[in-house]
Amino acid sequence: ENREHEFVAVASFVDGTRQEARVVTPAVVIDDEVDLALEQLYVTAIGAAGPVLDLRPEELTIIDGGRRQNLVTFARGDIPMTLAVLVDASESMSGGYLAGAVAATEGLLSRLNPLDEAMVMVFSDRLHALSETRATLDELDGQLQALKPVGATALNDHLYAALRMLDSRQGRPVVILLSDGVDTLSLLKAEEVLWKVRRSEAVIFRVQVQGSIGQSFGNATVWRDLHQQKAEIDGLDRAIVESGGRVRLAEDIDHLAEALDEILQELREQYVLGYYPEHHDEQPAYRPVAVEVSRPHVEIRVRAGMARRDRDAME
Repeated sequence: ENREHEFVAVASFVDGTRQEARVVTPAVVIDDEVDLALEQLYVTAIGAAGPVLDLRPEELTIIDGGRRQNLVTFARGDIPMTLAVLVDASESMSGGYLAGAVAATEGLLSRLNPLDEAMVMVFSDRLHALSETRATLDELDGQLQALKPVGATALNDHLYAALRMLDSRQGRPVVILLSDGVDTLSLLKAEEVLWKVRRSEAVIFRVQVQGSIGQSFGNATVWRDLHQQKAEIDGLDRAIVESGGRVRLAEDIDHLAEALDEILQELREQYVLGYYPEHHDEQPAYRPVAVEVSRPHVEIRVRAGMARRDRDAME
């Protein structure tokens, strides 16, 4: 039990005498708050021939809020993750697109490592199915097979909800969004999603199936005219890029599994950089972050900024 303990050591000698030594250990204080300001950045390095997997720590420089930082931890390889897969089940995903997305999602989940966690959210203008843990995915299987494409696409709303759910989870947070189009019915705007992305540690990958994409980009919606719709499209793309992720186009549903495998491989090959931000007390609620590389012809992809870790910044 976590309480005060007394330990007594007794020595008995051959002449019958005894000696004792005593020590009292106090209870361990477990309600103190300790602020560990170690920040971690997940970095993808791309060269002319593909991923660059042999970078050295001295080739990388972290710039946080305009200041160079001291790199204290450096690793590359497979870091356990918590993966949120969002599957668009709106009416535009008919014609085999939804079935293909479900099959590709199941294939992706089967290739996760034992320490990875996963959740699946199927949505259109409402939530159709949700599994919050990897252990409950089997219970979701029957629901997925019975799904029919229906309704509009509330992409912003459900992406925001997934980011909120990942806030309380362990492991490296990753969102993979499978959709053939863009948002048409969310109450939240892309700028509100961007606000949440900047206060989340999650990286977002969007796999866009080229189905009715032309219609989605060309039409106004009940909520927005053409100009507003274009602004929403650009805003969501910005949120994805700022998270350190990217948009991956799949030519058709048959190439969806290939796109997911590519993303999973990228996650497995990322560098993990750790540092203690200097001048922590002076940090704004959100500040830009960048990683510079000295090796020529290498492109770095990393999240664009970092939120201050305190209650006021997260409200």
